[in-house]
Formats: sequence, C-alpha cells, structure tokens
Amino acid sequence: MPRKLSKEYLDRNDAILASDLANKCVQCGFCTATCPTFQITGNELDGPRGRISLIKGVLEGHNPSEITQKHLDRCLLCRNCETTCPSGVEYGNLFSIGKKLIDEKVQRKKVDQIFRWGLKETLTSPLFSFSMYIAKRFRGLLPEPIKSKIPKEFSKLFENPKETNFLKRSGEIQKKVLLLPGCVQKSMFPNINTSTLRLLNNCNIKCITPSNSTCCGAIKAHLNDKKGSIKQVKENIDAWWPFVESNSISSIVINASGCSLEVKKYSELFPESSGYHKKAKKISSLTIDLSEILPEIIEQLKTKIPTKKRKKLAFHPPCTLQHGQKLNGVVENAFTQLGFEISIPTNNSNICCGSAGTYSVLQPKFANILRNNKIRDLNKLDAEIIISANVGCISHLQSGTDTPVVHWVEILANELER
Repeated sequence: MPRKLSKEYLDRNDAILASDLANKCVQCGFCTATCPTFQITGNELDGPRGRISLIKGVLEGHNPSEITQKHLDRCLLCRNCETTCPSGVEYGNLFSIGKKLIDEKVQRKKVDQIFRWGLKETLTSPLFSFSMYIAKRFRGLLPEPIKSKIPKEFSKLFENPKETNFLKRSGEIQKKVLLLPGCVQKSMFPNINTSTLRLLNNCNIKCITPSNSTCCGAIKAHLNDKKGSIKQVKENIDAWWPFVESNSISSIVINASGCSLEVKKYSELFPESSGYHKKAKKISSLTIDLSEILPEIIEQLKTKIPTKKRKKLAFHPPCTLQHGQKLNGVVENAFTQLGFEISIPTNNSNICCGSAGTYSVLQPKFANILRNNKIRDLNKLDAEIIISANVGCISHLQSGTDTPVVHWVEILANELER
C-alpha cells in the first residue's frame, strides 16, 4: 500500500517517498497497542494503522475532509509505533508528509489559523522571553489555564540556581563543544542551560554558544510552516559552520531531547542538489543529546560528586529520547553509577506524557489525559523529585503535580562540589 499514486502526485518527490514508506506497512496492528491516542478513543483512525490508511487514500486521489485532518491532528508524533513496528515503517516521516498534503487540501478555520500562526511566531521571538518574565512574576494572579503553562520555581532544591561563577575546573580543557541554548527553554527554564554549563565546564569541556543561532526549527515544522522552519535551520547551519569547518569543536551538544532529535534530522531536509546538503549532513553527524556525554564523563563525576544521602528520583524518558533517538537507559544507568536512587514506571514508561511540542496547547483534552496518566504512574514510585530530559515534558508534567519536576542536569550540577 498504496498501489498507485494520483496523477497530481506523480511528479512530487515527497508524495512518492510517502508511497514507498506506506508500502512497508503490512497492517498488522501491533502499533495500535502502543499508540496513546488509540488507547484513549479506541478509534482505529486515531492509531497509526488508521492514519496510514487515511494518508494512503489521499495519495490515491481521495479528497480529505476536516475529519481526516482531525484524526491526523490528534497524533502526538511520539514515534512509539516506530519502536513497536516489526516492519520498520518510518511513520514519523510518512506522517509529516501526509499531514502536509492534507493541510494543502483542507483549509483550517480562521480562528485555528490565527492561533497556530500566533504560536509559531511568538514562541521563538524576543517577545516570548519578555512575556514569560512578566508571567513568572505574576503567576499567582493568572487564570488557571494560563497559570498551568507557566513554570513553577523550585529554587529551594538548588543551592545556587542563578549561579554564574561555575567555571571551576580541575585541569586543562579537554575539548570544546557548541551548545544550543534553545528558544523556549532559555526563557522558561534558564537554570537548565546554567546547569549544563556548570556540569560540562567542571568536566573540562568548554561550551561555545554562538549568539546568532536560533530555534532548531521544530516548532514551525510541527505547525506546518516548512519555509519558516527551513529558514531557521539554515540560520543555525550558517552560525555553526565556521566552528565545524575549522575543526574547533568536537560536537554539538543539545540539552533538550526534542531539539537534539530535530538537529540530527537536518540531513534529511535538503536534497543533494542543495548547497546546504553536505553541511547539514555534517551538522547532523556531530550532534549529540546531552545524555550521550554522560558515559564519557561518568568517571570524572564520581570524583566530583560527594557521596551522601540524596532525594529519591523518578525518571520520565521523553519520547524524543527513547523512540526518536533510541537512547534508552543512558540517564538511569549514569545516575545509578553515581549512587542515586532512581526508577522509572514499571508500566507504560514508553507512553507519551502528552506534551509533544505544541500538542498540549492545541489538543489539551488528550494532552491532559495522558499527563494525568503519566503522573499517576510516576506517583507510584514515591519519588521526591521527577526528572526528565526535555523542556516540553518538564513543563507539561509540572502543570499536573506538586512534586518538583526538573531536568536531570540540574540535579547533577547542584551536587557538584563547590
């Protein structure tokens, strides 16, 4: 499937690729068992198999409707189905193409268009930083729907959450890396970047943060603004390339798993004829999630983190880490080696928390059901702190619990000897 392409798609490379990807699906249905939205509705069209059928119909010439669009909008793109699929269907790529083709044919209601435009334009703009600053100061006065999206302050967990003098090293710089500060994260959770710098600098790794880098492109890509996303991708490549070309950095480190997954896929965004193709391919090959550096620095951390009784931790592995990048067990293993008591839910640890980029804003009903289910499973672990590895998951989980939810790097950076 599909067996044929509509005439209008015969010359479109993206449609041909979607056809090839969909043809790998054998309709076994294993994916439905691990699909978060199918578990909620029980509707075949809210699972990967059903959505592939909808995309197949469009590729074969059937006109999509608002109902078709609705079922695709409900997809979190968590890629759990990719982990489950015995046929190796690249659902994420197929879905992205199919959603674009359907959005080309089904015009959204004006209010939806305006809302989506507002999201993609404000979340990555300087206006967002200013708005977040004001919102944090007056969080207690805001209406609950807005208040739930404003990060909680957990400064009591950390001795110096705003510390800037963290350049203490025990030896010579071993290597230099580029660090993407992020767009939403640096405004919502600035302590994540501060903690990353503190951790890596104390392990003799110098971080360079180019001032002209921008959003990784994920937000606009998820909101179907392909041109806007590619523009941001090109800006990042241009900002990073001088460091790559001069071999002055060993890797590009990203401390939000959603962003690290996006940058790792830069190589897929440009055809070979593009002047950015080779550069994007090199950028992707150098990109690592922050968790991937843990095995390298674990022995140093053992000498820098004092042995003492610590708070019990529960770890929520983001979908972008476990399904998108297949980085399973890295964080938990490192924390265990460092003497922390850490655990993950025994049931449904592979299921999305409902954040999924802007999904929690666009699909609050489903997002909140998934968040509450995730919090319930995490609460069973009786942990004092919940840790994760992605800004979206942290923000979304915070909105549903009084238990502190922070990035794992904040815990390690705070435990370093001062």
